[in-house]
Amino acid sequence: MAMQITAVYTALFGLLMLALAIVVVKQRMAGAPSPEDRDAYAKFDSIVRAHGNAAEYVPISLLLLLALENSVANPLLIHAFGILLLVSRVGHGYGMATVVGRSVGRFYGTIGSWVYLLAASLAVLLGQAGLI
Repeated sequence: MAMQITAVYTALFGLLMLALAIVVVKQRMAGAPSPEDRDAYAKFDSIVRAHGNAAEYVPISLLLLLALENSVANPLLIHAFGILLLVSRVGHGYGMATVVGRSVGRFYGTIGSWVYLLAASLAVLLGQAGLI
């Protein structure tokens, strides 16, 4: 089982997770705001959730990418899925870490992540059935 494509995206997501963790640690070192300071606390909470949300989505997404790599012969399709996921998760993390509440990055990052999960799941199933 070769997993060269998945290995590249796993490394890139490792760097993304590290970047998000560093942002959280920097905020913690600056002093966590008190819940009474609603704006500062909301910003802090959003930064923490940016990391937590990536920790929730990235593992299953990488497992799907690995399954896709072992189910579909076309490396360009696998890269397209990997790029979709990476752009979506970077956009989502950036949107959450820089804006409290709604943001373009968060919105399109969420949509892209959901499209990835649906399309990659279907592609794996179709690939296992020999249909793609």
